[in-house]
Amino acid sequence: MKRLKIFCIGLVCSILQFSSVTYSYEVNTTIVKNKLAEPSVNFQAELNGGSNAAYKLPRIRPVTLRDSGRNESLMFIDKTNFRYIGNVGYYIPHLSVSIKPNNPSWPAVFDDPTSFSLHVHKGSIILSDTALEALFNDQVFNYQGTTLKDLKVSTGPNFLSLSGQMYRDEWIPFKMEGGLTLKDGHLLYFTPNKVLVNGVDATKVMKAANVKLSELLKIKAVGAELIGNSVILDTLKVFPPPKLYFIIVDAKLSQKGLTLQFDDGKAPHFPSSIVPSSSHIIVQGGDLKFMRVMPLNVSMQIDSLDPNKDLDFCLYRYREQLVGGKSILTSTGKIHTFFPQPNCNINGG
Repeated sequence: MKRLKIFCIGLVCSILQFSSVTYSYEVNTTIVKNKLAEPSVNFQAELNGGSNAAYKLPRIRPVTLRDSGRNESLMFIDKTNFRYIGNVGYYIPHLSVSIKPNNPSWPAVFDDPTSFSLHVHKGSIILSDTALEALFNDQVFNYQGTTLKDLKVSTGPNFLSLSGQMYRDEWIPFKMEGGLTLKDGHLLYFTPNKVLVNGVDATKVMKAANVKLSELLKIKAVGAELIGNSVILDTLKVFPPPKLYFIIVDAKLSQKGLTLQFDDGKAPHFPSSIVPSSSHIIVQGGDLKFMRVMPLNVSMQIDSLDPNKDLDFCLYRYREQLVGGKSILTSTGKIHTFFPQPNCNINGG
């Protein structure tokens, strides 16, 4: 009888203990039910975002709370000065691009430009004389043993002038003038019709003696090579990372500089901006990591902090811009960020 009493007391205590854990709060009230439904609705909306009417972002992995399952983000750029570092970059009037991680199991990491690639869909970029000079001096011909330095660029309608110093046992001033020809959707052929060496016009002498430009000057760099009488620029290789993929359908020289027009046959529709603006970068879908933050199925707009200036984006110094600007989170989980004018100097000064 005593054992039975002890057993009953123990059973009651177990039931009471179990009840206190299971029903530590009430979940069947209206306010709790409504609250618990909100994350489900919002989460589904965030997971289903990122699609585009003209371009679908496929899911290649199961969706989890830490992974949208997508291996791509769409980036839409309007009236933005897009720079890697220094003046190496270009002005973008209107362009659609896909951001793709190089490792499918990772997000695109903005702090590591070698972690992702940019696949250009449709639009154009403009490389000003200043941008071309920076590209040549700071990137293409900035290596040990280079044969060209101190390059200056001047452009006009169907006209390009390239001058600087070339090495032939010693540094000698030169100048070349001519036009550009586009081949194979990414190769630019610069074939000078006028060549000056040390201030002397060598064009007629070279033609009379059947001397090719490649016999006078040696150019061999990543993305640039002199063959015969043409300097060949491989535009897929001349820019710093991230790696670029595109098809150029038109290349035009003008007083603005060099305009490249792209079209890969895919044209994602430009989405509505979070807040109307004429100059911005919009990123939709997929997962991006910047600093220690990785928004799921990102929906983000970057505007200039100064409403009177176009957005000036410096990829290699984006952290400083992000910290120096401001960000607003909307009730639907979108990110609206404002970037100040960057300190994009190569040496950081």
